[in-house]
Amino acid sequence: MNVPNDKILYANPCKDIDELQFARQKDVDYLTFDSRCELDKIKVFHPDAKCIIRIKVDDAGSECRFSTKFGCTLVEAKDLLALAHLDELDIVGVSFHQGSNCKVKGQFDMAIRDAREVFNMAKEYKFDMNILDIGGGMPGTDDGPVTFKNIADEINNAIDKYFGDIIDNIKIIGEPGRYINTSSHTLITTIIGIKSTINPANNQKEFTYTINDTLYGSFNCIPFDHAKPEILPYNERTEKTYKSTIFGCSCDSIDVITRDIMLPKLAVGDRVYVKNFGAYTRASSSSFNGFKTSLTHYIVRA
Repeated sequence: MNVPNDKILYANPCKDIDELQFARQKDVDYLTFDSRCELDKIKVFHPDAKCIIRIKVDDAGSECRFSTKFGCTLVEAKDLLALAHLDELDIVGVSFHQGSNCKVKGQFDMAIRDAREVFNMAKEYKFDMNILDIGGGMPGTDDGPVTFKNIADEINNAIDKYFGDIIDNIKIIGEPGRYINTSSHTLITTIIGIKSTINPANNQKEFTYTINDTLYGSFNCIPFDHAKPEILPYNERTEKTYKSTIFGCSCDSIDVITRDIMLPKLAVGDRVYVKNFGAYTRASSSSFNGFKTSLTHYIVRA
């Protein structure tokens, strides 16, 4: 990607010793940490690092919560700053992540407020912090309860409120991966199998369809990202619809894409698609059971 090494932030707060040694060899100095264990490793294997402390924030309103695994509390942050001071390490900033796909207002305001508190703590230990990494979590579409603009406005207001007095002396980093990637892809799949049944409860015909993709492929976002993809027929239709279930094509019986959706009667070879399917889909797909991952076709609009 031709990015200078001194511009890279190694943001995983738990790194293997080999990775720390490699980062030091390559002059990748910006490292995130959230524990005493990580500080101890940095002291031994990358003592000249420019460390960024990751704090735990309230991400209860996000689809995928990160605070269950990452970040330290404000109390822990003060202890870690004291330890870093004793170890003569350099702490240059604070980071947090609101979790993936934030769906409520107010979380970024609270997180930025807490980050400023850590900036203030750092002064007690003679650290001159100049980096605020606000992470990601911004939604990729505007059809949810909170839009990217809502969050952007909240972030700007919070930065003015909590960092306005030092804004000229800090660098703010954002990581809006979902926002950037969600609308970049539309997934198109093919119907490869059909079964029909009569529901004895209402004597209505229902269908199950198998498509040529799986939970282990593009639809891994269902178990891992709590996604609820909307399956749509490729061509608009006005005929009668039936309660339908969509299976993936793997040999796993739990490979269910969606249940009880209403679709027109489809045939083998028909296409169905999912809009806004660029985030946390193909990047995590595998070839489980020998099924190839979906091909990517790039379309350039004039």
